[in-house]
Amino acid sequence: MRLWSNKASKTLREHNNDKVKTAVILAGGAGLRLRPLTKNKPKVMVKVFGKPLLQWVIEWLKFNEIFNLVLGVAYKKEAIMDYFGDGSKFGVKIKYSVHSVSGETGEGFRLAISRFVDDDCFIAMNGDEITNFELKKMIDYHFKNNLMTTIAVTNPRFPFGIIKVGRDGLVQSFEEKPIISSILVSIGVYIFNRDIIK
Repeated sequence: MRLWSNKASKTLREHNNDKVKTAVILAGGAGLRLRPLTKNKPKVMVKVFGKPLLQWVIEWLKFNEIFNLVLGVAYKKEAIMDYFGDGSKFGVKIKYSVHSVSGETGEGFRLAISRFVDDDCFIAMNGDEITNFELKKMIDYHFKNNLMTTIAVTNPRFPFGIIKVGRDGLVQSFEEKPIISSILVSIGVYIFNRDIIK
């Protein structure tokens, strides 16, 4: 994983020793591409190895010592709110910010941040991203470089086998689902300075 960023409009260096304590998690999508699994439940409640996607996210954040969570919810939000409650049974504190399904990512983040985030710096992410990278390294990078935004990125894996064919029509090489080193994609985990809301 590598990190790409934009410079902050104001210095964050004085906060370098502060711990990032809050994460805003968007969990409002209808998950249309996962139908019929999401016909009666939000995408983040689809189970992977016996747990909802969102539970994996919450456990990863807790492991990385992020305990204050704001969930941006919309589609079938009651299923999320009933399951996770105030977060106490998962060892975290959860607040809910309701937004419209049609408002998508921008509205979800903007409302959740303006309603419930007072921190100068916080994690922002999608509720269906399962990852295991060490968040502290990303946080340290963010403060060390005085940034407004830091985005976790990776090289994607091409979904097909790539075949090279010679002029004679014979296969010269076959590479199954290679990682594309020339392209970077967001993994859906960000660090934002609160000024991002402007």
